[in-house]
Amino acid sequence: MGTFIIQIPMTNETPSFAPANTSLAPFSSRVLAQLIDLALSGLVALVPFIGWAIGLGYFLVRDSLPFLKGQSIGKKAMKIKVTDADGADLVGNYVPSLIRNLTLMIPLMPIVELYILYKNPANMARIGDQWALTRVINA
Repeated sequence: MGTFIIQIPMTNETPSFAPANTSLAPFSSRVLAQLIDLALSGLVALVPFIGWAIGLGYFLVRDSLPFLKGQSIGKKAMKIKVTDADGADLVGNYVPSLIRNLTLMIPLMPIVELYILYKNPANMARIGDQWALTRVINA
C-alpha cells in the first residue's frame, strides 16, 4: 500500500499577492459571508439521512463549485471571492478550497482565525489562506 503525503508550507510569511485591479475583501464582508455559509450548511444538515454530508461537503468545497462560479453563496451575497496565487478563480480547483476550509474544522481554530483577521487587517490572510495560497478579494 502506498503512502500519501500532504505538504503544508510552514512559514511565518504570508503570500503577498493580489491580482491586478483588485483589493482585499474587508473583515466585515468576510465574517458575514462566513455566517451566511454556516447558516446554509446548518440548514442543509437538518435534511434527514444525507443532509449532514451535503452540508459538510458544501462547507468544505464551497469556493470551488462550478455551478456557483467559484463563489460560495455567502461570498456572492457579500460580493467577494477567493483567488489562487495567480489571481485565478477556484472554479473546479477543489484542493485549495478544501485546504483553506479544513482549518475551520479544527476545534477552536475559527476563533483563532477570526483573531488573526481582526488583528492584521492589512494582510487579511487567515491560516487557511496561507496554507492554500489563496486570498479573498472584492469581486
